[in-house]
Amino acid sequence: MTTSASTLNHESSSRDEHGTFKALLVVAGGVVAALHVWKLSPALGTLSEQLNMSLGQTGVLVAVIQVAGMVLGMIVGLFNDSIGLRRGCLWGFGFLAVGSVLGAMARGPGLLLASRVLEGVGFLVVCVASPALIRRLVPPRRLAPIVGLWGCFFPVAAAISQLTGGFLVDTIGWRAWWLGAAALAVAVGVAMAAVIPPDASTAPRRGNDGGPRAASSSVAATSTTDTLPPAARSVGVRAKATLSTGPLWAAALVMGCYTAQWNGVIQFLPTIYAEAGIAAGAAGALSAGAAACNALGNLSAGQALGRGVKPVTLWTIGFVTMAVCAVIAFGIAPLIAEE
Repeated sequence: MTTSASTLNHESSSRDEHGTFKALLVVAGGVVAALHVWKLSPALGTLSEQLNMSLGQTGVLVAVIQVAGMVLGMIVGLFNDSIGLRRGCLWGFGFLAVGSVLGAMARGPGLLLASRVLEGVGFLVVCVASPALIRRLVPPRRLAPIVGLWGCFFPVAAAISQLTGGFLVDTIGWRAWWLGAAALAVAVGVAMAAVIPPDASTAPRRGNDGGPRAASSSVAATSTTDTLPPAARSVGVRAKATLSTGPLWAAALVMGCYTAQWNGVIQFLPTIYAEAGIAAGAAGALSAGAAACNALGNLSAGQALGRGVKPVTLWTIGFVTMAVCAVIAFGIAPLIAEE
């Protein structure tokens, strides 16, 4: 019996390790997806020159993915609910790869903007599906550190882009930088298709009594309508339940305010540094440092939540810190420099 128990423990540990590896692959996929958002930042100056784009047009390129998230976020969530988490990620990486290739072919702002919209949809599909997929892959006792790592995927991608993107754009050109991002999306998509087990069926099936019965799946387990009867989980019902949930609107407002401030600054930091006469290498390092600080903030917030600190407290600290830093960087520092 002792041998049997030891064998079961070994098999359980092996499954946990395999699940953790698969979840880490999902986190890496999130970094690759976010890299498609951040690849634009170090190339803004070059794009302005080669495609004759104004500052306003480059601003639209920066904002289009956030606008796509605002408009299509719930639709993407319902899409993932319908087709499954793994399939959603694979579709998302496909959108990212195709969008990046189309962007590399652009000869003007129009096609580049259209490609950014497609990349925005792909980014959303991946990022909405990935957290639930991680929960499905990782046992509860190992979930917390993986979720903490997932919380850093966006600033990690920003740091990588800011640190290496400027050099790559200068050496191989922005079009090759775009194609490289597409290749990464394909590589991660192929790896996930090979490693992560297929989704359970998400289509309704007939029960023994002849009535409809929803397929058991992890998607249903993570839905905002878990309390509804399975037969009631239609797209319309799920959309209504989501839109009528007040805390979700509050969280969306908080996230929107944060994203508008942080992305607006970080995306344009290389351009700001260039106008200040700072060398490209130093500008990339400084921008990457700013993004890395955000990753540290995410990890610290996760630990604070685990210790019982209220989200409202963390939001207040975060927004006050951002406001103070903005005043110092864009209000006080320029005045000192002029003197």
